Amino acid sequence: MIYLFCALYPEAAPLIKEYRMKRVDFGNGIRMWQKDNELTLVLTGTGQLNAAAVTAAVLSRRKAGSHDFLISYGCCASLNTEKTDGIFLVHKITDLQTGRDYYPDLLYETGFAEASLISENKVYTGAENIGSGELYDMESAAVFHAGSMFFPLHSMFFIRFISDAGQTENLTAETITSLSAEYLPLMKKLIDDLARHEEEKDIILTEEDDRMISKFAEDMGCSTAMKRELHRYIHYAVLTGKDWKKKIEELYESGTLPVTEKEEGKKVLHAFREYAAE
Repeated sequence: MIYLFCALYPEAAPLIKEYRMKRVDFGNGIRMWQKDNELTLVLTGTGQLNAAAVTAAVLSRRKAGSHDFLISYGCCASLNTEKTDGIFLVHKITDLQTGRDYYPDLLYETGFAEASLISENKVYTGAENIGSGELYDMESAAVFHAGSMFFPLHSMFFIRFISDAGQTENLTAETITSLSAEYLPLMKKLIDDLARHEEEKDIILTEEDDRMISKFAEDMGCSTAMKRELHRYIHYAVLTGKDWKKKIEELYESGTLPVTEKEEGKKVLHAFREYAAE
């Protein structure tokens, strides 16, 4: 299942029409549309509390998990005078309420330009001194926080199109829908590509593969969290047809492994991630 979360109906309308999605009675006042057992679109409403509560409620009741995808999609304000329009894949989300930074794990090649985003629970007027960031919205940090309880980081995508620079007096529902429709071909490609990934058969690893991965993790000094990341990267390398075994052998042949310090292991894991994602 691909779960699409939008704050507003005008953002979602072109997708609902394109995929001929049908309204679903979820209850609790939550507005939801669905296409078969492939695509679910949910309106969260605006603001962090609405976004977090609705996202968590839907994913919990639907028992979403690691084989599913989350796409958070909608409009945003530009904080960068050089970015006045366009659609972007968010690679960093800063929550101004908590000061925390969130990093979606961008393993999949999407074709979108990337940008950083600041998220806060109030409307941006254009007059505030927000700080470093390129885009601004009210929901991304909340959706990320709720979604990360159900999804691995590489299964969450935050897509934002610029609708304003904080001056929203003349920003209408029709304008937002028109912008969303403009970017519909790009969104459709992303959704359809992810649907094809869902149809990929499960990866079968041999006992020899498992032993190799275990030794690789041990010689990298992996923590439990690092081991989970490593398995995700190997999973992606297999799906994209990369010879991950040869890559590991090269690390041993070059003397990179085994590492002697934990920080060296983190660098090796990062390098393997870059290899899997390239």
